[in-house]
Amino acid sequence: MKINSELRKAVLAVVQESNRKAKLVEAENKAALASFTSKSKRIQRVLQRIKTTEAAAKAARQALKDLGISQNYDGLYPADYAKLEKAGLKLKPTGEINEFIVFSRLARSTPAEGPTYLSELGINWE
Repeated sequence: MKINSELRKAVLAVVQESNRKAKLVEAENKAALASFTSKSKRIQRVLQRIKTTEAAAKAARQALKDLGISQNYDGLYPADYAKLEKAGLKLKPTGEINEFIVFSRLARSTPAEGPTYLSELGINWE
């Protein structure tokens, strides 16, 4: 089927109208859900517990961040060696490099800087 400008306009009009109706239905659903949850004491208690738990978790993450510690799915890891040293923990940087960072730095470097950076990495390139 050949798609011409008239067919594009017709399809776009149908999509826009469908999206407009969907937004109205979504607003109605949100209002109905808000009304339902406001009437249920059990749901209110659960929502309050979630807010309290989220606030405590946020405060804990901020406390770790202030110490220079980050957390991911794998556990805790040092994020800011200077903050950790100030807090009393001296760690050695791992020296791990990322190929994206290397390529980014090479792309930004001048023709004279590129070979120097590569030699710092232990790569002899002319």
